Amino acid sequence: MIVHVVLYEMRPELDDAERDRLQRAVLGTFERVPSLRRWMVGRRTMLGVTYEALMAPGFGYAAVLEFDDLNALRSYLEHPAHAELSALFWSCSARTLVFDYEIIARA
Repeated sequence: MIVHVVLYEMRPELDDAERDRLQRAVLGTFERVPSLRRWMVGRRTMLGVTYEALMAPGFGYAAVLEFDDLNALRSYLEHPAHAELSALFWSCSARTLVFDYEIIARA
């Protein structure tokens, strides 16, 4: 399995309408791409534990996307819906980290 992890921080000056537009675009894109096995999006939560103080500030949002293999990830990245989302995403993002991992998972 391949996991595509996107950590991001939205531009602080985005208004509610722009944030809603991005959220709708993210969810709509995920529903349109058949190679995407499973997806999760959410906001960072803080527990007050020691390691949080060691982390870089920001990156309050995450998207975790699961694919069967590298070809499925490539199919997602090349999908027209991803291209549309990408343009909007980068215009709304202040900072972003993107990583891909080959994962061994237990069901």
